[in-house]
Amino acid sequence: MNTCFPKVTQPIQYEGPKSCSPLAYKWYHLKQVVGGMDVFARGLIVADKLMEEKAISSFVEERYSSWNSPVGQEIMSEKATLCSLEKWVLENGEPTLQRGRQEMLENILNDYILG
Repeated sequence: MNTCFPKVTQPIQYEGPKSCSPLAYKWYHLKQVVGGMDVFARGLIVADKLMEEKAISSFVEERYSSWNSPVGQEIMSEKATLCSLEKWVLENGEPTLQRGRQEMLENILNDYILG
């Protein structure tokens, strides 16, 4: 069973233009390719594989791990003030900036899309 899209348990069916189901084809022509739906379906397959294999999530967790620190939690809970943050920087020094590694992540994504 698909863990990322648990409601999708079987192939999407054609139910006609009056269908209220968000998981149904409303238009169907035997000899016509529905390009938009095909691209959408391919995107869901890629997204599911990315999520299942946690291909990017470890980078995201690492990149934003400082939000789990005490000062990060203070900021997230909106308890931090400019004065408290200035005091933190004076005591701990400037935070070290991390590279986002965007090009590498784009290459990983492209591997999944084209793979």
